[in-house]
Amino acid sequence: MGYIRPKAMAWRSTAISLLLLLHIAAGAPNIVLLMTDDHDDVFSGGVDAMPNLARIVGDGGTQFSRFYVTTSQCSPSRASILTGRYAHNHRVLDNGFMNRVTGRRIGGAAAFAAHESRTIATLLRDEADYETALYGKYLVYYLRAAHVPQGWDHWSSLIDPHKFYNGSYSLNGVRTEIPRNVHQTDFLAGTAVEFLRTRNRTRPFFMHLTPFAPHEPSTPAYRHQGLFADHTVPRTRSYDHADDALQAKKGSFVGRMDRLSEYWHDEYNRRYVTTMESLQSVDEMVAVLEHELIALGDWDNTYLFYTSDNGYKAGQHRLGEKALPYEEDIRVPFAVRGPGVSIGRVVDEMTLNIDLAPTWLDLAGVDTPLWMDGRSFAGVLHGASETLPRRAEFAVEATGMGTKAHHRNQENGVVVAHGRFQNCTYIGLRGLDYLYVEWCTGELEYYNTTTDPWQLDNIYDELDNTTAHRLSALLQAHYTCIGSACTTPQPDYENHVRTTVCCVNWPGAENCGDGCVAGDEECDSVDNCDASTCTCATGYTRSSILSNTCVPVFDIDSAVLSAGCIVLSSAIIVAMSLLLLRYSKRHYTPSLDSTTE
Repeated sequence: MGYIRPKAMAWRSTAISLLLLLHIAAGAPNIVLLMTDDHDDVFSGGVDAMPNLARIVGDGGTQFSRFYVTTSQCSPSRASILTGRYAHNHRVLDNGFMNRVTGRRIGGAAAFAAHESRTIATLLRDEADYETALYGKYLVYYLRAAHVPQGWDHWSSLIDPHKFYNGSYSLNGVRTEIPRNVHQTDFLAGTAVEFLRTRNRTRPFFMHLTPFAPHEPSTPAYRHQGLFADHTVPRTRSYDHADDALQAKKGSFVGRMDRLSEYWHDEYNRRYVTTMESLQSVDEMVAVLEHELIALGDWDNTYLFYTSDNGYKAGQHRLGEKALPYEEDIRVPFAVRGPGVSIGRVVDEMTLNIDLAPTWLDLAGVDTPLWMDGRSFAGVLHGASETLPRRAEFAVEATGMGTKAHHRNQENGVVVAHGRFQNCTYIGLRGLDYLYVEWCTGELEYYNTTTDPWQLDNIYDELDNTTAHRLSALLQAHYTCIGSACTTPQPDYENHVRTTVCCVNWPGAENCGDGCVAGDEECDSVDNCDASTCTCATGYTRSSILSNTCVPVFDIDSAVLSAGCIVLSSAIIVAMSLLLLRYSKRHYTPSLDSTTE
């Protein structure tokens, strides 16, 4: 924490005191975000998959039928939720997988460290005196338990979230073990209840409750195992669809996917079963929150938001996982209940994860910063019409390693592993009735989502030149927008020239050549994005003199940092010891009762 001058400290204390009085008088609302991981609106049933959630938040609040994430990967989406910004602005471009060219991780928790001073947590705490708490998953590769990001008064972040039993977490900076044989979701529910009972009741609170379920391995609590044993994955129209010609028209590696083998049919059935079973603990968590908030007298003044960080595929488009621009990947369940929220209403406005932070600030009485890309929908929650122009489209973007390919997944009866991560770099535009995508490989996709809601038939070749040009210009305007300009981007139709989106050298990348490594650099174009011309954004520096990748200025490898600290500390101790020894020899005077041996 930086030094605060006494006068500034006094003014800050006075401001906080005034805010306290205003909150107490006006009853500033409490805000809870319950966010699961990989819970989509198609594969795993959305809100209706959990009866308590459907009753309390779905039927008891407002549901949004067209709520989307702008990047369908865990870390970029979570960064967007915490900052209200597109990935092209917050620059957490992927989950933090290792880049084979630079040997560095350019996403995940390490990349987000540069933005932790400007999040919904810091804004609510500093501008509106909210008590803030995060319980559950933060971003991918959150590994240093000692690191507690700015803005959080209470911090219990999972360190190894894949362990649904016997895992560990950071308890306000101290690595702590989850009690043995306690399911991870149950533990988080108990932690949330403890916070609700012991919080500072003179302040409103913001709680980010983010269980890992139903993310793979989707281990359910013992009591829920077997509940869905006789269920199978929904066979939607996009599930392993049989038309090879339509599949071949899709972009990048997706167009080369084979039909699923029996192994993968069985595997997706298994995933569906464990997904549904692991969600039951989350559903019980919702009931626990309701019961506790009612008992404490806080229910009527608390907003409860429910959503997921991204969607999920289980055989749709012949693939699994997420990160693609299709509906299964980007559309997620979303519902809200709280003071003044319309009950039993369904909103069909396109609403985004980048809109959450501005909405929470609006509910708390805080102005939305100009650097946020999203916009508040607080008025819509209370039954009002959208005050801004209706959103007609938004950007969908992904960078680098994003999905596992099951291409040719069975040979000679022997099951082959998932396959390597494929290059998954693209920018896209999701409109009210279409999806348009530009891949890093130069391939283009366009779907009429009214006549083809499952996005199976790429009809880009049927577009006239004018329409294709205007789509590309509009996409570029969205992909380069910053802050409030993202509400209504202004395309330069006259001067626009479509260029291939920067490609990333990931394992499995195809048709990309050496290309530009899209870490956190800002380059004029793909052609001159190299070591000599690449310019880093503010707050970033080149990872090495010969590298064309930019990294946060303080994103130093933890091992090197630890070793450096040890060496530096040792040197300081030695130097101080020598000085003290020298001083003692010059100024030491024996006492009268001293003796020598």
